[in-house]
Amino acid sequence: MEGVTIIETAVIKELINKIEGLETAIKQATKDAKVKDPTMTLREVAAYLKKSYGWVVINKHNIGCSNIGGDWLTKQSIVEEYFNKNFHKN
Repeated sequence: MEGVTIIETAVIKELINKIEGLETAIKQATKDAKVKDPTMTLREVAAYLKKSYGWVVINKHNIGCSNIGGDWLTKQSIVEEYFNKNFHKN
């Protein structure tokens, strides 16, 4: 037969706060782990910029692409940088 353990309310509340804090930290770590700089194909760049595939092929060197294993690839951050650099407000 097991005995009964009495825990003070303050101790339980402290444990609950630590568990909730751990839950928040885990959620943030998971969110941070998902944030990365995805690689994009030229077709994905065209869709992202709402331009034709042909336009992207012609401008791939201006945007910043690399030929890797026969495929032209870039990173989303490079495409965003290109967009922001060439965005004009009037």
